[in-house]
Amino acid sequence: MRSMRMENRSLALAILSIGLVSPIVAQAGRAPSARSLDEYFSAFARENRIPGLSVAVVGEGKVIWSAGYGTDGRGAAMTPETRLCLGSVSKSFTSLAILQLAERGLVDLEAPYRRYVPWFSVDGPGAEKITVRQLLTHTSGLDERGDPRPEIPGASPEDEVRSLARVRPSAEPGTRYAYYNKNYRALGYLVEAASGLPYGEYLRREVFEPLGMEGASTDPAGIAAGSAPFFGLPVPVSTSFCPGDAPAGGLVMSAAEAAKYLVALMDASGGRAVGPGFLDQLRQVPEGVRSRYGLGWTVERDGQRLIHGGDVSGFHAYAEVNLDTCLGCIVLCRQNGLGEMLGCYDQLPMAVHALLGGGPVPDPREFAWLPALPIGLAALILAYQAWRFARLPAWLGKARRRGPALRAALLLASAAPSALLLGLPGLCSALSGLACTWADLFRFLPDLALLALLAAAAGLVRGGAKALMLWRLGRAEA
Repeated sequence: MRSMRMENRSLALAILSIGLVSPIVAQAGRAPSARSLDEYFSAFARENRIPGLSVAVVGEGKVIWSAGYGTDGRGAAMTPETRLCLGSVSKSFTSLAILQLAERGLVDLEAPYRRYVPWFSVDGPGAEKITVRQLLTHTSGLDERGDPRPEIPGASPEDEVRSLARVRPSAEPGTRYAYYNKNYRALGYLVEAASGLPYGEYLRREVFEPLGMEGASTDPAGIAAGSAPFFGLPVPVSTSFCPGDAPAGGLVMSAAEAAKYLVALMDASGGRAVGPGFLDQLRQVPEGVRSRYGLGWTVERDGQRLIHGGDVSGFHAYAEVNLDTCLGCIVLCRQNGLGEMLGCYDQLPMAVHALLGGGPVPDPREFAWLPALPIGLAALILAYQAWRFARLPAWLGKARRRGPALRAALLLASAAPSALLLGLPGLCSALSGLACTWADLFRFLPDLALLALLAAAAGLVRGGAKALMLWRLGRAEA
């Protein structure tokens, strides 16, 4: 999920993909509302420069509206049947598989994980205490801070479990919530160990086929092309699909197929795939822990609203089940960047509820300024760096009036901004609790990452010029 690289595609194709934002409405269960939804999503995709977007809305036990906007990046128009990556929305399917196995008596949610995987270990005490439920609710005591290689998925779910032997626990099991992808990768292996089937094959037999989700799988062949915004233009990026990451973030399907899943969850109409009590179990949050995370879903409004986002390089997904309004929504996008991180897509379910049930409708242009942000920052950085270089003679004049120690302090102080910029991945890791590298920044925020490095480089060049000036000053004074 994290191992991705930038492809060499022309920006002309990226510009063309923006210009082809034309809606393709697949279903309209409520004609007037369908038209307003179409107008809203079309404006949202256009104003926010989204190259490809598909959406489906469910209610009354069926898909009531779905549509696609833009292109798939491979020459075809986006439709509700276009396959994209779910990212972490995949976790809800893994939790569903575990509930199925629990219903058949093959798994006990309260049992230690070691009951099913006896060789499971971590880098420290406590592995024998971690239960299946704690993995489901991200309260296992494991997180990325104790993982020396959190960004590298294994070749299989089993490899993921074996890699946990190098992870040092950060808390006692069941005492603290920490979102950690390897919890669900380990659960994917539990599905395999308990069922005797590979993870993807189990989902195909027990979830996808019963629900009529023929195109859903762990196989990314034929999916839309992912992209990232680069100074307002979408540029292609590659997405690495590792089998070990499938249970946490590697499933692929269309909005139309994901909508069938939401219908089954809301109405318990999935036959053997979704039992009548499954939804209640999915929204159970851990007791005694400050957390709103249930079993593969974030739970809000006293269990009446279940949401989950999904982000991998090039793709963003958002799923919601709202039991108050009896509506569900799935949004899949073939772009991931700053807008997705700031919650640009969070307004879409709100718009759906407002347009179908009444209420204030969010402005589709609320985040329309974001594509211009990197361009504005580039202009500011260029002006600032030009001003700082022009001030070098004045800086030297100030240094002439100082002693050697103060001159060295001035030189070090001038290097501090560059050091801060070069340490940006570490700062992001510290603030988010998730591992971040320069490669991650270039995959998700290529324009901002480039600006940060150029600004740091300019600062280092200016620092080198200052050091040379001080050296010459010292020689002249000797």
